[in-house]
Amino acid sequence: MNRKIVPALLVAIGLTATSAYVFAAQDSQCDRSRNRQEQSTKRLEHFDQRMVKLHVALRLTSSQEATWANFVSKLQPVKTERHDPQQWQNLNTPERLDRMLDNMKSREQKMAERAASILSFYATLTPDQQRTFDQQFLSHLDHHNHMQS
Repeated sequence: MNRKIVPALLVAIGLTATSAYVFAAQDSQCDRSRNRQEQSTKRLEHFDQRMVKLHVALRLTSSQEATWANFVSKLQPVKTERHDPQQWQNLNTPERLDRMLDNMKSREQKMAERAASILSFYATLTPDQQRTFDQQFLSHLDHHNHMQS
């Protein structure tokens, strides 16, 4: 009788360990997803705060408000699509490189659109407003450059 119980116990222990591993992996994925969502929310809040601060500092006229609204809408942080790791593993190197180049081209196009929006808005500002914009906007970019160094 003991000979029948031992293999059954080993199978039960193996299944329990496997189940625990699968559940832990799912929890880890949920935590990463939750962290991404929290970071995205924080990024949006930070963006909104910066835009309010900039809007107040610029002291825009009523005729500049329409270009401001367009500027802010084009500058909104964009959620980037993450590749599916399972699908990525099925690609060979040339296919991965093609995907990376396509993603890079897409980001470059979005950056060009943002730059055009910034230049369009900047052109509507008075020289004093442009100086304020330069100080506020560049300080944000400098912050990111220091973080990367």
